[in-house]
Amino acid sequence: METERRGEGNQLPCSLKKVLNKTQLSTLNKMEGFGWMLAFIRRPLFQDIIPVLQHPDGGKMGTIEGDGRLNVKPDIEFRT
Repeated sequence: METERRGEGNQLPCSLKKVLNKTQLSTLNKMEGFGWMLAFIRRPLFQDIIPVLQHPDGGKMGTIEGDGRLNVKPDIEFRT
């Protein structure tokens, strides 16, 4: 059995403007208009952050690339 490695800390930073660039913020604002919401932000070591969005139906997840593109088929695995 795999043990939980995540801490009890908040998955979202207090100020998104500090971690997301302008194009990512713009994409997030647009996607929130369609019901998507920011689920969490991955912070891989020595790599750029990865904002992860979730569709309101709960079935779709996507990431916002550094250039602001929404990627609904990211090359990462999500735990359920």
